[in-house]
Amino acid sequence: MHFANFQRKAKLRMKRAMVELTAITAPPVSVKRPHYPVELHVVTSHAVIPLLLISVKQLLRHLKMTIPVVLHDDGSLTKNDCKLLAFHIRGVQILRYENARRRLNSLFNSGRRFPNCAALVRSVHGTSRLSEIRIVHIPLLTTASKILLMDADFLWFGHPKFISDWIKNSTDRSMFYMKDQKSYYALTHKDLSTICKTEVIPRVNCGLLGLMTDGLGIEKIELRLAAVFHFFKKNLVSKHNRIFLDQDNFAMYLSMHKHNVTVLPDTYFLYARYAWNNERLPHDKICIHFSGPFKDEWYNQSFLLLFPSLNKQK
Repeated sequence: MHFANFQRKAKLRMKRAMVELTAITAPPVSVKRPHYPVELHVVTSHAVIPLLLISVKQLLRHLKMTIPVVLHDDGSLTKNDCKLLAFHIRGVQILRYENARRRLNSLFNSGRRFPNCAALVRSVHGTSRLSEIRIVHIPLLTTASKILLMDADFLWFGHPKFISDWIKNSTDRSMFYMKDQKSYYALTHKDLSTICKTEVIPRVNCGLLGLMTDGLGIEKIELRLAAVFHFFKKNLVSKHNRIFLDQDNFAMYLSMHKHNVTVLPDTYFLYARYAWNNERLPHDKICIHFSGPFKDEWYNQSFLLLFPSLNKQK
């Protein structure tokens, strides 16, 4: 049994090495002359660069159009990482974490004060860096009216017509989200509904979102955070439990505009404790999002996608 486990880990290491080598040797893509102003935003770290390169390149190639790409450093990117990303995605904008913090601090310390935004950025309420970037950095540092927000751990298999049509239609003010298997919010569904004074949409996964940014200005974010932190204080929530995640934030935001919100079709698939027979790739899906602890499965399925001739499928 021990030897079988060793073999499994050795095979996974081999797959990871081949996938990562492919990611950094594949031909680059260019976003220097975008066809449409809708921006693609992805939070990235040193650890997920191979995932990001494959995911972003696949999406751009399947979209068959060029849109601006903005990568948000979580503080772990090196100079060499930035050079590699700039080589592979020509024209990409990389926002370094410290630079973004400086820009936000100057905004928070301007004439008007934004104490709740500042508290979230300074992790007063135990907010993760990922949530900080998604809730505050991305909305406040973009100039686009529409943004596509995506996690790095996606695999794309076909043309995402739903997203393509949304990008092309400049008058389309709808928003969309990916459906989760259940509601993974830090706060309860009841509490979120109480805070935003409307029934919160259940099962929102923010791995893939299409958003209008006019409702994500600093005044509106400040009001939303003020309501959350007031709820913490009013209900005597202990400091240890004062966690507000990006998933909670976007579930609230979308729920306040639910008349204008659509859920992505099931062909935009979320991987969570699901096994494919004979390790076949699900070709009926447009994309798969490998949420949470399933990065090893992302490498397994990337290997199948990139090296089909090395896999004996029935």
